[in-house]
Amino acid sequence: MPVLTWLKTRSASIVLGHLFLSLPELELDELKARAFEQVFQSAVRDGVGEPIDYRCDYPKADFLRYLVSHKDVLLHGSNSMAIETLLPRRQIDFDGRPMTAVFASGDGVWPIFFAVLDDDRFRGSMRNGCFVVADGKGPDRRFYFFSINREMLHQHPWTDGMIYVLPRKPFRQTSRGAVRFDEWASEEPVQPLAKLPVSPADFPFLPNIAGHDEKESIYVSWLRYKRRQRGLPQ
Repeated sequence: MPVLTWLKTRSASIVLGHLFLSLPELELDELKARAFEQVFQSAVRDGVGEPIDYRCDYPKADFLRYLVSHKDVLLHGSNSMAIETLLPRRQIDFDGRPMTAVFASGDGVWPIFFAVLDDDRFRGSMRNGCFVVADGKGPDRRFYFFSINREMLHQHPWTDGMIYVLPRKPFRQTSRGAVRFDEWASEEPVQPLAKLPVSPADFPFLPNIAGHDEKESIYVSWLRYKRRQRGLPQ
């Protein structure tokens, strides 16, 4: 890797680590991997997008992290529990570009946020994401932030939802490079391979969701993200 590129990724990891949250690398021993593999194979055996009968003792977030790192799949989170085919719709990607597409992610945790945030009750803006830093010398580093309208945060707008396991083939990344946003888009309809019911308790960052003022810029939300979780003066 060129020295300049390494310095950029190194600097990005330091800055993003200062601003946002991360998770430890997924611990995966033989027993855990075998359990996850059995659940996955059972779920996709018929290929008709049936709900996953999840009877593992391990967190669902760990299972989803296993899927995106070991299978050729992406994930989509939704409050809707019975989607048979995800249809492209008009929306905006992370860089503000309009497109008609199905969005998904190659991250195992971020989509749970969309599955458990109650669309029927929520009003206002949400600011969230998953940055990936890849230096080519080890596992990608992932950094997360989750912030919603401050008034809504006090109302605990959470609900049960669904994670849809999607084939990666029709999707393309909306951003590339050593530092990127883990967002994928498909301009074609996508039929799920399987789906996993989730609850707010399945979202590892539920206690780390911050509240922001609608009038502030997203950059202010970033800078104050960790301070707000610790209850420090802003």
